[in-house]
Amino acid sequence: MTVDNSLDCSGRMPYAARVQIEIGNALTSYWILRNLRPDSDNLLENFKTTHLMRLLTNDLILVLHKLAGQARRECSFFQAVRYCSEDVRVRARTPACKARVNAFRTRVRPLSLVRNQRIAHSPAKDELSFSAMNELQRKELVEALCGIYESLREAVRLWDELTQTVNVYQMYGIDLRAELFGEGS
Repeated sequence: MTVDNSLDCSGRMPYAARVQIEIGNALTSYWILRNLRPDSDNLLENFKTTHLMRLLTNDLILVLHKLAGQARRECSFFQAVRYCSEDVRVRARTPACKARVNAFRTRVRPLSLVRNQRIAHSPAKDELSFSAMNELQRKELVEALCGIYESLREAVRLWDELTQTVNVYQMYGIDLRAELFGEGS
């Protein structure tokens, strides 16, 4: 995968590059997920495809949750702003950047709830099955999962804003950014 990042963060390029690589990996998962089709005549193939779709969805939720995190050990937008605020180009924009990061955190909050309830802290009994959920729980889950697409788009836009450049994400000649935003497809 090719990533292009011009922000040097006062010698902290490895940290900035890690954030962009996380976004690139999420875009790769999104592209694969978008191109999977469980429409085989073979039930086992359909099972494998739907299982892979669930794993990729979980991966996207985990990456978006991580990017929205605040812990010092996480590779997140919050930490990127913190580390890069020493850069003269970023320092003046730091308050606006923090506001955008907080808005992103608010957008991702429903996905973080899905992460906490369904991925990271699974209950011992079968409360995870869709049929065992009440109507409100099902509605909240579907709304959160529908938020993955917009949250991923927002993550790409936010990183562009923080780095003050349109970042490039390519894999085997596929422009993952264009695939996400529907450009040139």
